[in-house]
Amino acid sequence: MKTGLWILFYAMLFYIGTRTMRSKGYTKELVLYVCVVGWCMYLSLADIYTWPKLTIASPMNAVFTPVGKWIGQLWKAG
Repeated sequence: MKTGLWILFYAMLFYIGTRTMRSKGYTKELVLYVCVVGWCMYLSLADIYTWPKLTIASPMNAVFTPVGKWIGQLWKAG
């Protein structure tokens, strides 16, 4: 039930936003809008189904945090 409500909400948001932008002739903004709405929908569904959440901080957590810990261990050992 919760999933259906979220999908309905994002479908309405998508329809209203794209219809308005198309009528005004905003094509570049339309692509960005579709990407943002799709991304928000993915994050909402990922929260419900505990899918992996890919955010802006994901590369930092995957690369920079382990490298920082490694440098910290080198600093302590030296």
